[in-house]
Amino acid sequence: MKKFILLCICSLIFFTACGQGDNGTIKEEVKESYSSNEEIWNISTQVMHALKDKDMSKIADFVHPTKGLLLSPDAFIQDETVQVLTKEMIINFFEDENLYTWGYEDGSGDPMELTKKAYYERWMYDKDFINADQIGINTMIGQGNSTSSIEKISPKASFVAYHFKGFDKNVGGLDWESIYLVFEKYENQWYLVGIVHDHWTI
Repeated sequence: MKKFILLCICSLIFFTACGQGDNGTIKEEVKESYSSNEEIWNISTQVMHALKDKDMSKIADFVHPTKGLLLSPDAFIQDETVQVLTKEMIINFFEDENLYTWGYEDGSGDPMELTKKAYYERWMYDKDFINADQIGINTMIGQGNSTSSIEKISPKASFVAYHFKGFDKNVGGLDWESIYLVFEKYENQWYLVGIVHDHWTI
């Protein structure tokens, strides 16, 4: 219901802008923006369902054909440890039992060495994000004390944020979590280029 309400609000804003614009070019830009957001929303919903169902073959269908899929446990993307997977690597995601370094542990700074299955359980779908408290398109929701570098994936990227405000009332929202599905347009079609987890860091 929250997702439906958000989409309706976005629709109202865009259609109102189209009606008020005096310049034909501006109207076309607004229409194109609304169309792109609607397309990204639809693809994002399909990807999130596939994530929940562990259907990696389905996710691979949306992965960028040349850039692959970047996975990061934090919105502050660490170039030296970031993992970028090809379509083939995504399809065989859960069969791969090798250890990979995904970043550094918050606080200790130790290398975060996990199998792909363990990474999925901890950083890709550790919460039921398809039923998140808040969802937004091209809007950062919930930021901690580290700087997001999602734009490093692609300056022209668009993203959908799935955000939980927190789970334990005793910690005042410091246990918030977000997942960002990042998309880039290639040959007139939107492709998935990143799945980025975000959370409060020390």
